[in-house]
Amino acid sequence: MAYEMNPGAISLGACKIWYWDEDWVGIGSTVGGAVISYLPQYYDLKIDQLGETVVKKMLQGESAGVSFGIAESGLDKLKLAIPFGTIYVSGSDRAMGVGVNTGGDLLERTLKLKVHPINTRGTGGTDDESYIDDDFTIWKAGNTGAVEIPFSPSQPRVYRVAMAIFPDLTKDAGKYLFLIGDPEVSGEDTLPPSVTAGKAEVDGVETDIAGAADVDIDTVIKLTFSEALKETTVGASHFILKADNGTTAINCAIVYDSALHQVTLDPASNLSNSTVYEVIVNGLRDISDNAMSTPYIARFTTAAA
Repeated sequence: MAYEMNPGAISLGACKIWYWDEDWVGIGSTVGGAVISYLPQYYDLKIDQLGETVVKKMLQGESAGVSFGIAESGLDKLKLAIPFGTIYVSGSDRAMGVGVNTGGDLLERTLKLKVHPINTRGTGGTDDESYIDDDFTIWKAGNTGAVEIPFSPSQPRVYRVAMAIFPDLTKDAGKYLFLIGDPEVSGEDTLPPSVTAGKAEVDGVETDIAGAADVDIDTVIKLTFSEALKETTVGASHFILKADNGTTAINCAIVYDSALHQVTLDPASNLSNSTVYEVIVNGLRDISDNAMSTPYIARFTTAAA
Protein backbone atom coordinates (compact mmCIF):
# COMPACT_ATOMS: atom_id res chain seq x y z
CA MET A 1 0.00 0.00 0.00
CA ALA A 2 1.31 3.45 -0.88
CA TYR A 3 2.06 5.61 2.14
CA GLU A 4 -0.10 8.67 1.72
CA MET A 5 -0.47 11.84 3.78
CA ASN A 6 -3.49 14.10 3.85
CA PRO A 7 -2.52 17.49 5.34
CA GLY A 8 -6.12 18.59 4.81
CA ALA A 9 -7.11 16.23 7.63
CA ILE A 10 -4.87 18.08 10.10
CA SER A 11 -7.01 20.32 12.27
CA LEU A 12 -5.86 23.55 13.84
CA GLY A 13 -8.00 26.12 15.52
CA ALA A 14 -10.32 27.09 18.32
CA CYS A 15 -13.76 25.84 19.23
CA LYS A 16 -17.14 27.15 20.28
CA ILE A 17 -18.68 25.91 23.52
CA TRP A 18 -22.35 25.91 24.46
CA TYR A 19 -24.13 24.82 27.62
CA TRP A 20 -27.76 23.74 27.87
CA ASP A 21 -30.20 25.94 29.82
CA GLU A 22 -33.60 25.21 28.25
CA ASP A 23 -31.77 25.99 25.00
CA TRP A 24 -28.13 26.12 23.90
CA VAL A 25 -26.32 29.15 25.36
CA GLY A 26 -22.90 30.11 24.07
CA ILE A 27 -20.06 30.55 26.56
CA GLY A 28 -18.61 33.22 24.28
CA SER A 29 -14.94 34.12 24.09
CA THR A 30 -12.44 31.65 25.48
CA VAL A 31 -8.71 32.06 26.05
CA GLY A 32 -6.08 29.35 26.30
CA GLY A 33 -7.89 26.73 24.28
CA ALA A 34 -10.12 23.86 25.35
CA VAL A 35 -9.00 20.33 26.15
CA ILE A 36 -11.11 17.18 26.38
CA SER A 37 -9.33 14.36 28.19
CA TYR A 38 -10.12 10.66 28.37
CA LEU A 39 -8.43 8.15 30.65
CA PRO A 40 -9.19 4.41 30.69
CA GLN A 41 -8.27 2.38 33.77
CA TYR A 42 -7.04 -1.17 33.25
CA TYR A 43 -6.43 -4.18 35.47
CA ASP A 44 -3.10 -5.83 34.67
CA LEU A 45 -3.69 -9.57 34.52
CA LYS A 46 -0.69 -11.68 35.45
CA ILE A 47 -0.33 -15.44 35.71
CA ASP A 48 1.93 -17.48 37.96
CA GLN A 49 3.75 -19.08 35.05
CA LEU A 50 5.01 -15.73 33.71
CA GLY A 51 5.69 -13.92 36.95
CA GLU A 52 5.23 -10.17 36.67
CA THR A 53 4.64 -10.21 32.92
CA VAL A 54 1.31 -8.62 32.03
CA VAL A 55 -0.55 -11.00 29.71
CA LYS A 56 -3.76 -9.02 29.37
CA LYS A 57 -5.18 -5.63 30.26
CA MET A 58 -8.83 -5.64 31.26
CA LEU A 59 -10.86 -2.43 31.27
CA GLN A 60 -12.05 -1.52 34.76
CA GLY A 61 -13.34 1.99 34.26
CA GLU A 62 -13.18 5.18 32.26
CA SER A 63 -12.92 8.82 33.25
CA ALA A 64 -13.03 12.02 31.25
CA GLY A 65 -12.83 15.75 31.69
CA VAL A 66 -13.02 19.05 29.84
CA SER A 67 -11.17 22.27 30.58
CA PHE A 68 -11.29 25.75 29.05
CA GLY A 69 -10.78 29.39 29.95
CA ILE A 70 -13.83 31.66 30.19
CA ALA A 71 -12.86 35.16 29.08
CA GLU A 72 -16.16 37.04 29.24
CA SER A 73 -17.39 38.38 32.57
CA GLY A 74 -20.87 37.86 33.97
CA LEU A 75 -22.45 36.04 36.86
CA ASP A 76 -24.09 33.43 34.64
CA LYS A 77 -20.70 32.46 33.24
CA LEU A 78 -18.97 32.61 36.61
CA LYS A 79 -21.67 30.23 37.87
CA LEU A 80 -20.35 27.66 35.36
CA ALA A 81 -17.05 27.72 37.21
CA ILE A 82 -18.63 27.77 40.69
CA PRO A 83 -21.53 25.34 40.46
CA PHE A 84 -22.42 25.69 44.16
CA GLY A 85 -22.67 29.47 43.91
CA THR A 86 -26.10 30.94 44.58
CA ILE A 87 -27.58 33.68 42.40
CA TYR A 88 -29.53 36.39 44.27
CA VAL A 89 -31.91 38.76 42.47
CA SER A 90 -33.48 41.98 43.73
CA GLY A 91 -35.24 43.92 41.01
CA SER A 92 -32.61 44.57 38.36
CA ASP A 93 -29.75 43.87 40.77
CA ARG A 94 -28.03 40.51 40.81
CA ALA A 95 -25.32 38.97 42.95
CA MET A 96 -23.76 35.57 43.51
CA GLY A 97 -23.01 34.22 46.92
CA VAL A 98 -20.39 31.58 47.58
CA GLY A 99 -20.47 29.78 50.89
CA VAL A 100 -20.42 26.40 52.56
CA ASN A 101 -22.46 23.71 50.83
CA THR A 102 -21.21 20.70 52.74
CA GLY A 103 -22.70 17.53 51.37
CA GLY A 104 -23.88 19.12 48.15
CA ASP A 105 -24.14 16.71 45.24
CA LEU A 106 -22.20 18.01 42.22
CA LEU A 107 -23.99 15.51 39.99
CA GLU A 108 -27.20 17.49 40.55
CA ARG A 109 -25.50 20.64 39.26
CA THR A 110 -23.81 19.31 36.17
CA LEU A 111 -24.12 20.89 32.75
CA LYS A 112 -24.71 19.51 29.32
CA LEU A 113 -22.01 20.89 27.03
CA LYS A 114 -21.43 21.00 23.30
CA VAL A 115 -17.91 21.58 21.98
CA HIS A 116 -17.80 22.51 18.30
CA PRO A 117 -14.39 22.73 16.57
CA ILE A 118 -14.45 25.77 14.29
CA ASN A 119 -14.22 24.76 10.63
CA THR A 120 -13.96 26.54 7.29
CA ARG A 121 -16.74 24.68 5.49
CA GLY A 122 -19.12 27.65 5.35
CA THR A 123 -19.47 30.33 2.69
CA GLY A 124 -16.22 32.19 2.18
CA GLY A 125 -14.35 29.89 4.55
CA THR A 126 -16.54 30.70 7.54
CA ASP A 127 -17.53 28.25 10.25
CA ASP A 128 -20.41 25.94 9.33
CA GLU A 129 -22.09 25.16 12.65
CA SER A 130 -24.34 22.59 10.96
CA TYR A 131 -21.29 20.40 10.34
CA ILE A 132 -21.28 18.32 13.52
CA ASP A 133 -19.13 15.31 12.60
CA ASP A 134 -16.37 16.59 14.92
CA ASP A 135 -18.61 17.96 17.69
CA PHE A 136 -18.42 16.64 21.24
CA THR A 137 -21.65 16.38 23.22
CA ILE A 138 -20.96 15.97 26.93
CA TRP A 139 -24.00 14.94 28.91
CA LYS A 140 -22.95 15.78 32.48
CA ALA A 141 -19.96 17.99 33.38
CA GLY A 142 -19.20 19.87 36.58
CA ASN A 143 -16.22 21.97 37.61
CA THR A 144 -14.02 20.28 40.21
CA GLY A 145 -10.91 22.45 39.88
CA ALA A 146 -9.78 25.55 41.69
CA VAL A 147 -11.12 28.81 40.28
CA GLU A 148 -8.59 31.60 40.04
CA ILE A 149 -9.71 35.01 38.77
CA PRO A 150 -6.69 37.17 37.93
CA PHE A 151 -6.79 40.95 38.22
CA SER A 152 -3.85 42.25 36.26
CA PRO A 153 -3.21 45.14 33.86
CA SER A 154 -1.18 42.85 31.61
CA GLN A 155 -3.55 39.94 31.07
CA PRO A 156 -7.26 39.38 30.49
CA ARG A 157 -9.48 38.34 33.37
CA VAL A 158 -9.79 34.70 32.40
CA TYR A 159 -10.95 31.98 34.76
CA ARG A 160 -10.21 28.45 33.78
CA VAL A 161 -12.53 25.61 34.61
CA ALA A 162 -11.58 21.95 34.84
CA MET A 163 -14.76 19.93 34.68
CA ALA A 164 -15.13 16.28 35.49
CA ILE A 165 -17.41 14.36 33.15
CA PHE A 166 -19.91 12.03 34.80
CA PRO A 167 -21.76 9.11 33.18
CA ASP A 168 -25.33 9.65 32.09
CA LEU A 169 -26.95 6.29 32.68
CA THR A 170 -30.00 7.25 30.60
CA LYS A 171 -27.84 6.97 27.45
CA ASP A 172 -26.79 3.83 25.62
CA ALA A 173 -23.98 2.01 27.41
CA GLY A 174 -21.48 2.87 24.69
CA LYS A 175 -21.89 6.62 25.18
CA TYR A 176 -22.34 7.20 28.91
CA LEU A 177 -19.65 9.90 29.06
CA PHE A 178 -19.79 11.79 25.76
CA LEU A 179 -20.47 11.41 22.06
CA ILE A 180 -18.42 12.57 19.09
CA GLY A 181 -20.55 13.40 16.06
CA ASP A 182 -24.31 13.62 15.61
CA PRO A 183 -25.93 13.34 19.08
CA GLU A 184 -29.16 12.10 17.50
CA VAL A 185 -27.49 8.94 16.25
CA SER A 186 -28.87 5.86 17.96
CA GLY A 187 -28.02 2.22 17.72
CA GLU A 188 -24.58 0.65 17.50
CA ASP A 189 -22.98 0.42 14.06
CA THR A 190 -23.19 -3.20 12.94
CA LEU A 191 -23.46 -2.62 9.18
CA PRO A 192 -20.49 -3.72 7.08
CA PRO A 193 -18.93 -1.39 4.52
CA SER A 194 -19.77 -1.91 0.87
CA VAL A 195 -18.82 -0.43 -2.47
CA THR A 196 -21.50 2.01 -3.60
CA ALA A 197 -19.82 3.11 -6.83
CA GLY A 198 -16.99 1.94 -9.04
CA LYS A 199 -15.61 4.18 -11.79
CA ALA A 200 -13.15 3.80 -14.66
CA GLU A 201 -12.32 6.22 -17.47
CA VAL A 202 -13.60 6.00 -21.03
CA ASP A 203 -12.13 8.72 -23.24
CA GLY A 204 -11.13 10.49 -20.04
CA VAL A 205 -14.68 10.50 -18.63
CA GLU A 206 -15.55 8.58 -15.47
CA THR A 207 -17.93 5.71 -16.23
CA ASP A 208 -19.50 2.95 -14.15
CA ILE A 209 -16.90 0.23 -14.11
CA ALA A 210 -19.15 -2.84 -14.04
CA GLY A 211 -19.47 -4.08 -17.62
CA ALA A 212 -17.75 -1.00 -19.06
CA ALA A 213 -16.25 -1.27 -22.57
CA ASP A 214 -13.54 0.74 -24.31
CA VAL A 215 -11.94 1.70 -21.00
CA ASP A 216 -8.78 3.78 -21.35
CA ILE A 217 -5.61 1.75 -20.88
CA ASP A 218 -4.21 4.48 -18.60
CA THR A 219 -7.33 4.61 -16.45
CA VAL A 220 -7.39 4.92 -12.69
CA ILE A 221 -10.11 3.08 -10.80
CA LYS A 222 -12.14 4.85 -8.13
CA LEU A 223 -14.15 2.88 -5.59
CA THR A 224 -16.53 4.74 -3.29
CA PHE A 225 -17.65 3.08 -0.05
CA SER A 226 -20.79 3.40 2.03
CA GLU A 227 -18.88 4.64 5.07
CA ALA A 228 -15.45 5.45 6.47
CA LEU A 229 -12.95 2.61 6.33
CA LYS A 230 -10.50 1.39 8.92
CA GLU A 231 -7.37 2.70 7.24
CA THR A 232 -5.12 -0.13 8.41
CA THR A 233 -7.16 -2.50 6.24
CA VAL A 234 -6.77 -0.40 3.08
CA GLY A 235 -3.91 -2.35 1.56
CA ALA A 236 -2.89 -4.29 -1.53
CA SER A 237 -4.06 -7.59 -0.06
CA HIS A 238 -7.66 -6.35 -0.13
CA PHE A 239 -7.66 -4.82 -3.64
CA ILE A 240 -6.92 -7.00 -6.65
CA LEU A 241 -6.80 -5.82 -10.24
CA LYS A 242 -5.98 -8.58 -12.72
CA ALA A 243 -6.71 -9.82 -16.19
CA ASP A 244 -9.90 -11.88 -16.08
CA ASN A 245 -8.10 -15.00 -17.26
CA GLY A 246 -4.99 -14.34 -15.19
CA THR A 247 -3.85 -15.02 -11.66
CA THR A 248 -1.26 -12.27 -11.13
CA ALA A 249 -2.39 -9.06 -9.53
CA ILE A 250 -1.33 -5.84 -11.21
CA ASN A 251 0.76 -3.54 -9.07
CA CYS A 252 -1.23 -0.42 -8.17
CA ALA A 253 -0.70 2.62 -6.02
CA ILE A 254 -3.57 2.75 -3.53
CA VAL A 255 -4.78 6.08 -2.18
CA TYR A 256 -7.59 6.46 0.35
CA ASP A 257 -9.56 9.72 0.68
CA SER A 258 -11.22 9.51 4.08
CA ALA A 259 -13.41 12.55 3.43
CA LEU A 260 -14.97 10.97 0.33
CA HIS A 261 -14.74 7.36 1.60
CA GLN A 262 -13.03 6.67 -1.71
CA VAL A 263 -10.11 4.44 -2.72
CA THR A 264 -8.22 5.10 -5.95
CA LEU A 265 -6.24 2.35 -7.68
CA ASP A 266 -3.58 3.69 -10.04
CA PRO A 267 -1.89 0.90 -12.04
CA ALA A 268 1.89 1.19 -12.21
CA SER A 269 1.79 0.80 -16.02
CA ASN A 270 -0.80 0.99 -18.78
CA LEU A 271 -3.23 -1.89 -19.14
CA SER A 272 -3.28 -4.03 -22.28
CA ASN A 273 -5.68 -3.23 -25.12
CA SER A 274 -8.79 -5.30 -25.81
CA THR A 275 -8.48 -7.15 -22.52
CA VAL A 276 -11.07 -8.04 -19.90
CA TYR A 277 -9.97 -7.05 -16.41
CA GLU A 278 -11.41 -7.87 -13.02
CA VAL A 279 -11.45 -5.78 -9.84
CA ILE A 280 -11.92 -7.66 -6.58
CA VAL A 281 -12.34 -5.99 -3.18
CA ASN A 282 -12.64 -8.03 -0.02
CA GLY A 283 -11.78 -8.02 3.68
CA LEU A 284 -12.07 -4.30 4.35
CA ARG A 285 -13.37 -3.10 7.71
CA ASP A 286 -15.11 0.08 8.80
CA ILE A 287 -14.06 2.15 11.79
CA SER A 288 -16.38 0.06 13.99
CA ASP A 289 -14.43 -3.02 12.85
CA ASN A 290 -17.30 -4.47 10.82
CA ALA A 291 -15.91 -6.51 7.90
CA MET A 292 -17.28 -6.58 4.36
CA SER A 293 -19.89 -9.33 4.18
CA THR A 294 -19.39 -10.16 0.51
CA PRO A 295 -16.62 -9.39 -1.98
CA TYR A 296 -17.09 -6.69 -4.60
CA ILE A 297 -16.30 -7.93 -8.10
CA ALA A 298 -16.51 -5.90 -11.31
CA ARG A 299 -15.26 -6.60 -14.84
CA PHE A 300 -14.49 -4.19 -17.65
CA THR A 301 -12.88 -4.30 -21.08
CA THR A 302 -10.15 -1.97 -22.30
CA ALA A 303 -10.28 -0.18 -25.64
CA ALA A 304 -8.82 -1.66 -28.79
CA ALA A 305 -5.45 -0.38 -30.02
